[in-house]
Amino acid sequence: MAEHKRFKELITKRASAKGQITKFKNYLSSISSEDDLNEIQLTEFSIKLAKFEALSVKVDDLQSEIEVLDPGNIDAEIDERDNIEQDIVINIATEEFNIQVF
Repeated sequence: MAEHKRFKELITKRASAKGQITKFKNYLSSISSEDDLNEIQLTEFSIKLAKFEALSVKVDDLQSEIEVLDPGNIDAEIDERDNIEQDIVINIATEEFNIQVF
């Protein structure tokens, strides 16, 4: 029973992390329309990037634990991992491109 409770907790945490990924994606969209970022915006960008990279590690750990607790659904969980990782990589690549452009 404790394992089921832990599994549900991890699924909730993963959903929260996915929401944070979406929020970061929206943030990137909002700054991409700026012609020039001031120093405060660049600092904010750097802080958000560091937090986003830390989120990437957290999501990987969560997903690994979910996969261990749900081995019967491993194919779907691997697909979920791939989707989340793709989202993260696209955002990081976009960040790197944006910072070079600015």
